[in-house]
Parts: sequence; C-alpha cells; structure tokens
Amino acid sequence: DMVNVFSIPPALYGALKHLYPDLIVEHHLSYFFSSKANINMTQTVQVWVRPTKMDVIVFTNGKPVLINTFPYKSTEDFIYYILHVFEQLSLDAGTYEVRLFNTNKSTDLQTNLQRYIKLVKCC
Repeated sequence: DMVNVFSIPPALYGALKHLYPDLIVEHHLSYFFSSKANINMTQTVQVWVRPTKMDVIVFTNGKPVLINTFPYKSTEDFIYYILHVFEQLSLDAGTYEVRLFNTNKSTDLQTNLQRYIKLVKCC
C-alpha cells in the first residue's frame, strides 16, 4: 500500500479544473505504477525513461524498496545511475531484471546497459 504525494501550483490547478471540470490530476509515477510497472515481478529494477530524467523503482521480494528520480544527459549517465542503484542496494545483477519503459523496443540505452547487466528488457 502506497500513497504518492505531490503538488502543483494552486493557480494552475484552478485553471485546469475550470477548463476540464472532470479532470483528475495524477503524477506520472501513479500512472506508471497502475498501468506499466509489473509489481508481481519479485526482483526487478523498473525504469520509466524520460528525455532527461529516469524514474527508478526497485522491487525486492515483490515490495518496492526504492523509488527515485535521477537526471541524465547521456547514455553513460543513465548507466551510471542504474549501476549506482545496484551497488548501493547490494543487488545481484544476475538475479535482478532491469525493465526499461517508455522507450523504443531496441534502444541505445538497452544495448549499452547489457554490457553490465544481462537481464535488460524494454517494455
């Protein structure tokens, strides 16, 4: 059970509600959790890829143990943060699968990350 707490400026929220009365404002990670992330996978690092940021969710034994956002400018930055997460949480690269979301099926990020972690999939 989790609650995702975030905020937007009140003036923006008021303007959006005025234009779209039935609007439900939702954080992008709420969408990721409800529609994309596979919480049934017990040992995974799931990454929502954005143009300059990556949202990383680590599941151990089916429970989220880390939810964090990292900025990146290059493929090397991207790989650094993934490997840093593995190191800091003492994750086994042979056990944990990395799943990349919101990216093409075949991607430079996936190809380069597979040099260090074998279980990498794009979803």
